[in-house]
Amino acid sequence: MSRKRSLVTIGIVALVSITFGVLLGGGPLRRADAEPAGVVSSALAAPASGSPPMVALPSFADIAERANPAVVSIKNIMIKKVSNNDRANPLEDPFQFFFGPGPQDRQRQGGGDDEEEQRQEGAGSGFIISEDGHILTNNHVAENAWKLEVTLMDGQKYEAKVVGKDELIDLALIKIDPKGKLPTLPMGDSDALRVGEWVVAIGNPLGFEHTVTAGVVSGKGRQLLGGDLDSALASFIQTDAAINFGNSGGPLLNARGEVVGINTAITRNSSPFNAGLIQGIGFALPINLARNAVAQLKETGRVARGYLGISIKPVTETVRKGFGLPSASGALVDEVTPGLPADEAGLKDGDVIVSVDGAPVKDTAELIRTVSSRRPGETVSLGVIRDGKDMKIKVRLGDREKELTASTEPGGEEKQGGGEGGAEATADRFGFRVAEITPLIARQLDLPRSAEGVVVEDVKPSSSAWEEGLRKGHVITKVNGAPIGGVRAFREAISGIKPGDVVRLYTLRHLTSGDWRGGYVIFQAEK
Repeated sequence: MSRKRSLVTIGIVALVSITFGVLLGGGPLRRADAEPAGVVSSALAAPASGSPPMVALPSFADIAERANPAVVSIKNIMIKKVSNNDRANPLEDPFQFFFGPGPQDRQRQGGGDDEEEQRQEGAGSGFIISEDGHILTNNHVAENAWKLEVTLMDGQKYEAKVVGKDELIDLALIKIDPKGKLPTLPMGDSDALRVGEWVVAIGNPLGFEHTVTAGVVSGKGRQLLGGDLDSALASFIQTDAAINFGNSGGPLLNARGEVVGINTAITRNSSPFNAGLIQGIGFALPINLARNAVAQLKETGRVARGYLGISIKPVTETVRKGFGLPSASGALVDEVTPGLPADEAGLKDGDVIVSVDGAPVKDTAELIRTVSSRRPGETVSLGVIRDGKDMKIKVRLGDREKELTASTEPGGEEKQGGGEGGAEATADRFGFRVAEITPLIARQLDLPRSAEGVVVEDVKPSSSAWEEGLRKGHVITKVNGAPIGGVRAFREAISGIKPGDVVRLYTLRHLTSGDWRGGYVIFQAEK
């Protein structure tokens, strides 16, 4: 009996222990996503007081399902006459920013011994903005087209015509004549985008139609150098959503499925620690910039922008102290071009522009975008601080494109203060353009810290400078022996050069090894 009593006792103790353990554990059956009592999961815990809320992922599938029918693929067929000599010397492009139409299916179509026609095909993307067939894309997707072919998601193909284009921000509006009403994409507010916000890119990379990728907004207000872009106007969204060749012109969407950008460019850099290419960075044109241009493209086929005729500088902390300003916001007028709208209105060097029509101006980029969003002939009221006093100056805006073109007519003297920002100088009579070396450009080119000068932004292949070896990406440090510290010094150095004069440029050139080498480019100024 004693043995039976012992077994019963042991059984009772075991049962009590199990019951006690179950009570401590919160019950024998637990949901997989529940935590034991008293244990807090770092992944699932409610945020502490004052902490930011956890981010819930959007449904990318829903976004793609709604947006895809309004995304189109675009084929650009070009017929070009190419010299046999030119075919042996392809254009050098050290920037590799744009990925629009490129030769894919070259087909000879006759021609003489010295020149022949070639068929070139490029691919890109676009998206429908009106039921009657208006489509937004990049200018570099549609430019130089002999024929544009648009394919809808259901396979229908249409020939498109170019309604208008804006090379300065790489935008084009094209039109097809559909059989019925087309699906469209809603427009969002790119100014409201926040760094870290989810975005989705849709397009036709490498020929894979309606590819959907997701990422975040990596940065805003990025400046790019390349093509016909005006860096003073085009301020890009940076994203890590994967985009590749063929994505150009496709939409960048926010988590609500609204278009916030137009996928435009990528940059990739070779890495000495990587056998191939490192991860590319994508850039999209903010939809607010495009939206401001669309109405004019429909009306006239081009975009006319307001223009003051000044060079401006940022209001740094040093500038703020030096001018006794209340804050480091606004834009310092560095130079006023004689005879242009700002000069005629009475604006002076040393004025600080702090508002436009009552809206505060944060920095130089905002002033340029605000003024450029107005049409020529409009009158704006500038809030100005001059010698510590607040003033209002009304300016009737000029036409940016016409004024800049007039200032660099072949054979004419180039005017000072080439554009709001003073970041770019043109030398059309020499066949090339230069720009200020910004911190972004210095990083992209991996320039030595001690390097001073201007970077070559574009060179005409037909120019004497091209023939003597000047290329995009070279850095000019001297003109006829005079050191060049920036765009203004460059303008001064070329102002006295007459047609037929010999021009000596000392340049730095980036080698494939990663080093920089100096050398002269000597040519005769065009007569």
